Amino acid sequence: MKKNPFLFCFSLLLLLLSTFHFSTHVQADDMSAYDSLEEMMEQDDVKMEGFEEEKTEKQGPKKGFLEEGGILKTPTPYVETTLPNLAKMYWRFNLLDIENDEDIDNFLFCTECETYTELRNHDFVWEGIRSRIRQYIEDNKSTFSNRLYFSTPIILERYDFERKGFALSEKSKFEAVKKIMLSDNLGNEQCYTRYHIKNYPHNVALTLKRPVYINFIKVDEDVAKMYMEYLHNETDVSVGYEGRVAYLKINATALYHMDTVMDPNFGDYAVFFGTIDSYELYADRGLFLKMGKRNLLLDD
Repeated sequence: MKKNPFLFCFSLLLLLLSTFHFSTHVQADDMSAYDSLEEMMEQDDVKMEGFEEEKTEKQGPKKGFLEEGGILKTPTPYVETTLPNLAKMYWRFNLLDIENDEDIDNFLFCTECETYTELRNHDFVWEGIRSRIRQYIEDNKSTFSNRLYFSTPIILERYDFERKGFALSEKSKFEAVKKIMLSDNLGNEQCYTRYHIKNYPHNVALTLKRPVYINFIKVDEDVAKMYMEYLHNETDVSVGYEGRVAYLKINATALYHMDTVMDPNFGDYAVFFGTIDSYELYADRGLFLKMGKRNLLLDD
């Protein structure tokens, strides 16, 4: 297999609590589990955001792909629409009851799977964990992000030399979109199960403040040339008669909760009213090689 000079190796970080080994023989008076969890809650950077944060620790894109001001940008506040991040957002919007033990337990189920599976049946230890989780939520829910991102593969047409960019294929275009799914968590196992989690919808959709149109993205010629080279060298990228594969990252803000829906195709999903703030075009699935961006907030 040919090596791709533009795609860089990176590995996903382990879940924060996976570094803590809780014995299955924890006694009721064993405070090690309490101490570990309490230390976790005191850390300011404890988030399940993972993906965005990891990329800042890895080598950035090769020179030639967009780097604002010639240097890499610091991570944005947008978080990936994983179930752990959605679970936190539901608390930000006060969709759950802080006094309800099941809501607390399911928060751990969604966000700290290892803690849940290893300590759930130790009643006295678990009661202490519930207390600390309640305090953690009350202290931090205002900081849980309601700014989300979701990436999806798209197909680009041939480069347009007059307009300086790529048109999206007919199947990839966004034409007067008023409602958009921002996640695809239905088939993703969470804590060793794929079943419905009470009060924690797996997915999220946005009803938009105004329709969104995405049918053409401007890309500088030099960047487009590098994209062509990337496609030529990357054996895992499909280049078919319809066009070229690229990835669209959509950055959005949820403003308020509207409804929760059960759907045979998407499962349960929460519907929020919100905005698409911006979108970015990337050459790679890992979202390292940025080719273009548009800030829709500037259009207001």
